[in-house]
Amino acid sequence: MLRSARQLHGWSIEEVAAELNLLSSIVQALENDDYQDLAGRTYVVGYLRSYGKLASVNVDGAIEG
Repeated sequence: MLRSARQLHGWSIEEVAAELNLLSSIVQALENDDYQDLAGRTYVVGYLRSYGKLASVNVDGAIEG
């Protein structure tokens, strides 16, 4: 869902990472639902909410899952 929204807006991973002050690898992990190597649930929830807000995407399902 996040990757599709990013592509729809025409943004690169690097542009999203810069806007959110994250590493590109974190943006890729969020897009791949690969949270296990990220720093803990609290951070992941914050990252998802920030990315969702930027891309105008509801991420509640990803946060609850």
